[in-house]
Amino acid sequence: GSPGLKTMLGKGGEPNGPRGRFVVPSPNPPGRSSRGSLFIQTLMAKPLPVGAPAPDFILPSTAGAPFRLSEAAGAPLVLFFYPGDFTPICTAEACAFGDAFGELRGLGVDVLGVSSDSLEKHEAFRAKYKLPFHLLSDAGHRVARLYGATGLLGIASRVTYLIGPDRRIAAAHDARFSGPSHLRAMLAALQAP
Repeated sequence: GSPGLKTMLGKGGEPNGPRGRFVVPSPNPPGRSSRGSLFIQTLMAKPLPVGAPAPDFILPSTAGAPFRLSEAAGAPLVLFFYPGDFTPICTAEACAFGDAFGELRGLGVDVLGVSSDSLEKHEAFRAKYKLPFHLLSDAGHRVARLYGATGLLGIASRVTYLIGPDRRIAAAHDARFSGPSHLRAMLAALQAP
């Protein structure tokens, strides 16, 4: 049978897995695969580990010209993946990064947001919330998949990376239901020795 909600939740109704993830036991015996296992693997996409090379990509940007990671200046970059513009948690997350943009730039860090929304929708989102950073359009979730930032049915989820000047993952934060925690995690990573 399938696990009950209490099995999937830890103490106090919090996710029971590492980094704010829900851990759903597989209904299949170890070593046996099925479509159900694929569903759980899709649900549980894992972010890239710290130290891994950041995959290169090129995406349309609200800056006008397409953004290519390998052509970006050698500054640290906060790259945050989020499900969509104008949703409550995504808006809180983007606004948190917007409010701290001056502090992040003072530390020499660039910020970019990525979702599957169109550039037109991104422009409206940036204008409404006065976001000082650019947004990238990942219409087919290709880049989100490269970065382990997909959730249920392959739809983009909320994962944030600090990419170092060497283009390696310096920090990753995967808290799918807490937008503002992503900024706190990136600031903590930047202040760590």
